[in-house]
Amino acid sequence: MELNDEIKIPATINDIYVALNDELVLRKCIPGCEDLVRISTNELEIKVAVKLGLIKVKFLGRVVLNNHGAPETFLLIGEGKGRLTKMSKGWVRVNLKPYDQGTILSYTSKVQFGEKVTKLGNQVIIRIVKKLSKKFFTKLAGIVSK
Repeated sequence: MELNDEIKIPATINDIYVALNDELVLRKCIPGCEDLVRISTNELEIKVAVKLGLIKVKFLGRVVLNNHGAPETFLLIGEGKGRLTKMSKGWVRVNLKPYDQGTILSYTSKVQFGEKVTKLGNQVIIRIVKKLSKKFFTKLAGIVSK
């Protein structure tokens, strides 16, 4: 499943980029984040519990920050395992563009869940992932706009 969206944030490109590379900020922004630990310069270990419809899903995984093109563009690559999800993986390409009142953050993401989660149906999953993505970026905007 692939998602695209954008949000206008009244903050500089650099402030947003720094926030997206700060594990304390990410921990606050990621819905259901139970733990997030930096294990190397560009790699994080994450523990997340979220509801996907009627199913509560727990993931243990890693996120790699690929900063080629930073701060205007960069890639977050994630992979996780859970009891119900087996192996899930995905990536998010973030693009930051200045505009007169701050920065336009646009993103494209692709997520692939394990078999049991996809049985919920693609439309349900898409709706839930869009909602979680919106929560993440709205929370980020609130933090960097202060």
